[in-house]
This record gives sequence, structure tokens and C-alpha cells, in this order.
Amino acid sequence: MKNRKTLYRLKAFLSLTGLALAIVLVLSLFQYLISWIETFLEWEIPTSWWVVSLYALGILSLSFLEFHLLTPTFGKGNVASLHVLLDKGEKVPFLKGLVSVFLCCLISFLIGVPLGGEGPSVFIGALLGEGLFLWTRNRFHVFDAIAIGASTGFASAFLNPLSGFFYLLEHHGKKKISLSLILKSAYVLLLSYFGMVLIRFLEGREDIFHYNLFRSDLLPMSGYEHNLLFLMVPFIAFGFALLFKHAVLAIRNTYKPDEKKVFLLSTLFALIFVLSLKFLGFSSLLGIGTNLIHEMTALTIEDAFLFLFIRFLFTVFAFDSFYAGGQVLPTLAIGYLLGLFIAALLDETIGLQPQEETLFAIVTMLTFYASVSDSYWTSLALAFSFGPFMVMALPTLFSILIVYLLDRHLLDTKSLSTMIVEYDSKVNQSEPKLTY
Repeated sequence: MKNRKTLYRLKAFLSLTGLALAIVLVLSLFQYLISWIETFLEWEIPTSWWVVSLYALGILSLSFLEFHLLTPTFGKGNVASLHVLLDKGEKVPFLKGLVSVFLCCLISFLIGVPLGGEGPSVFIGALLGEGLFLWTRNRFHVFDAIAIGASTGFASAFLNPLSGFFYLLEHHGKKKISLSLILKSAYVLLLSYFGMVLIRFLEGREDIFHYNLFRSDLLPMSGYEHNLLFLMVPFIAFGFALLFKHAVLAIRNTYKPDEKKVFLLSTLFALIFVLSLKFLGFSSLLGIGTNLIHEMTALTIEDAFLFLFIRFLFTVFAFDSFYAGGQVLPTLAIGYLLGLFIAALLDETIGLQPQEETLFAIVTMLTFYASVSDSYWTSLALAFSFGPFMVMALPTLFSILIVYLLDRHLLDTKSLSTMIVEYDSKVNQSEPKLTY
């Protein structure tokens, strides 16, 4: 009996280690391809008619390919659909689902649709966890394996184990969270983090321990004179989050549950947005949005408003389209542009230091995401991915706390994901599927 317990624990340990290594290898390849695609989207292309026609043909072809590659069982690929299938005792098409989501999300990024890589990372991690534990024939812990894989996928996308840990706590609420699950998650999160760090070291990167958008150079420890201005951040972010969530539902209402109509409208809007932005000199507004956060530190009022307006409309369309991808980074990008716009207005009236504008934009970004997603602890943990936590801790904590009180206790608002689920359930009268 003792030997059997020892063998069981060894098998579980090796399974968790294998899960961490598999996530590191698959997501490293995924992130490398995403970075290449982001570089491709920024290339300058001649605006002759035949180039525009060729580019449009490429979008149509990729859209058609993605539409037929998507696995109907998984929809856009989400963790909730895995739980539904396993609860029903159905067989999960592990390899087919993995390849489908991997390819479809890369196609979305290649087209230039504003959807993020963190959502596919979550689903790929969940699938790897589910597949590995089914392979070891340990079905009793399969839901824990999915939760561990999903949270590790999220953490790997931001190179932030703490964000993965809070993602586990906030998104695994329907299942019982045990001490065993927490310890297993901590092991896989830390092992995958150091695995990603090792790969970054082998690639020859300078800052191997931090996420690509970490901004310590723009956020010194001193020089912040207008601290009281941060009191307005939660109210601005909360109001804009309400506008954003209702805009997504309003556009969704025009699509209805007709797959052909969704495909035609999605492709049409993709052609309009991508071609217009690409050939009018706004390539920076295409894609996931990491380039916006990385490159834009201060804008004029006019540019900030224009970028925010265009990106807002483009993202609302993307969230309601058939294209597959995550919603976290695009939501963060909108919050960042909102922060830059308000900072530009404040700079025009009272004058701000450059580091104050950057800090204002990042705090607004995290607060906006918290209000849209109801992921308050995850939003706070993401502060470690974008700058020195000692600089951002107090304004970020205050803003997210106020938004939490507004969301949960004053107006009792719902997250965008919950609103989409309820709407789709009402329209389709079927089992809802959560978005990222």
C-alpha cells in the first residue's frame, strides 16, 4: 500500500512537471509566431490598386479558412466548453481542438483583428492539462488539470506567475479549490515561469525576467506631483467600461445566431477596418494591441481621441465576430488609450510630467480591465507585468477597490463575459459558452 501511494505521488509529480514543460514549449512557439506576425503587420506596403486587391484577397482567403477550421464543438475555444463536455462524459477531441485553436488564432492575428494571444494560451494550457491527465488515466483530477493548465497559460502569456494564481482563484469558482490544487498550481506556475525565462535567456534577450511591456525606464520612483488626479481614474474607467460592454452587446444584437450572417459581416468589417487602417497609415492600430502599449507614451489630444475612437470600434467588432482570440490584451489596449487621452487633456490644462502621463495611462488600463472583466485580483497582479509595483501599487489598488465597490455593491453590474453568456443563452436557448 505504501509503495502504491509513493508510485501515485511520483506519477502525479511527473505529470505536473510534464504539463509545465509542454506548456512552455508550445506557448513559446505560439508567442514567437505572434511576435513575427506583429512585425509583419507594421510593414509599410505600397498603396497601388493591385496590392490592395491582393491584400483583400488574402483577408478573404484567411477568413474563409479560419471559418471552416474552427471546431464546432469548441466554438472559439474556451475552457467552459471543456467542462461542459467532460461533465456530460463526452470524449474531448484533444489533438483536433489544440491544432484548431492554435491555427485559427494565428490566422486572426495575421489578418490584423484586435484579439489577444492570452486567450488561446489559456485554452491551449487547459487542453494540454486535460490531455496529459487523460493520458495518465487519472480522470478524478481532470478538472484540476484543466484549471492548472489554464492558469499557467494565462501566467505564461504575461510572464507573471502571480497573475496566473489569481486567475485560478477567480475563474475556477464553480469547482472546489483545495489546498492540493493550490500547491500543484504553484509548482506548475513557478516551473513554467522559469522555463519561459530560460528560453528567453537562450534567445539572448536583455530582460529575461519581465514581460515585454515592463516599463521601468518610464516609471522612476519619484517625480509624481499630482497624485490627487488618480482619484478620478476609477470613475472614468468604470463609466467607459459600461459604455464598452453595452456597445459589444448592441453590435452582437445585429449578428444574431446565424453563422453565415456572422461570417459575412465579420469578413466585411475586417476588410473595411484592416484595409483602411493599413493603407491610410494607421498600421499601429491593427493586431493585438501590445505595440500600442509599448510604443505610445504621450499623445496629443487629437491623436489620442482618434486612436481611442478607432480602436474602440474595431475591438467591439472583433469581440462579436467569428474570429478566434483573447479579449484581455485588446481590453487593456483600450484602457491604455483612454488613459493617454485623459492624460493629454490634463497635461494641456495643468501640465504633467512624462512619468505621470505613463503611470496615469497604465493605472487607467488596469482599472478599465478590472471593470470590464470583474477580475479584480488578476488586474492588480498584472501590475507586476507593466512596471515597478512600488510605483503603481497605491494608485492601482485604490482605483481597483473603488471600481469593485461600484461594480459589486453600488450598481451591481456584470462582467462582459457574463453579459455575453446571458445574451447568447437567451437568443440561442442553448448551453452558453464563456468567452475568455
